[in-house]
Amino acid sequence: MLSVDLDSTQASSSSSGESANSVPVPTPSPPRTSPRPPTPVRRILRRKIGVAGSRSALCQDDRTELFTRLVNEEIEIQTNAPPGCYAAPKSGDLLLWTAVIEGPAGTPYEGGTFFCNIHITTRYPLAPPKVEFLTRIYHCNVNAQGDVCLDMLNDKWKPTMSVNTVLMAV
Repeated sequence: MLSVDLDSTQASSSSSGESANSVPVPTPSPPRTSPRPPTPVRRILRRKIGVAGSRSALCQDDRTELFTRLVNEEIEIQTNAPPGCYAAPKSGDLLLWTAVIEGPAGTPYEGGTFFCNIHITTRYPLAPPKVEFLTRIYHCNVNAQGDVCLDMLNDKWKPTMSVNTVLMAV
């Protein structure tokens, strides 16, 4: 054991035991190799105020859950989209979708093709997506900037709703 002699301030090696006037030198503990798993409180804090322990504001479990849901919704839209509606993530980014809506027959929009962006936040499905028309359209629920103003995309949003539900409402 390495000990320090307080009288001479020289380090000496002691094999027979510690002397009365020596202080043991602490050895450093090994570095931590795995991070602490996120507690429920940390997960809530990350969601509510965006505190991140790593580079992302979402913990790995939340990202996996969100992306799994969005992939499932993409599959659902490909198989059960409303007539004349098509939507898919843009360039592999699951948080930004492009939608194409064909104007329904018998309406003023018949023959029109309308392009939309659907912006999905990291709080989805607790928070609604934001829908904006890229194609100029005159509609009471679409403002001059192309933003869709529907109750279901604001205070009437429920986590059980999906991108497919949004397409049907638009």
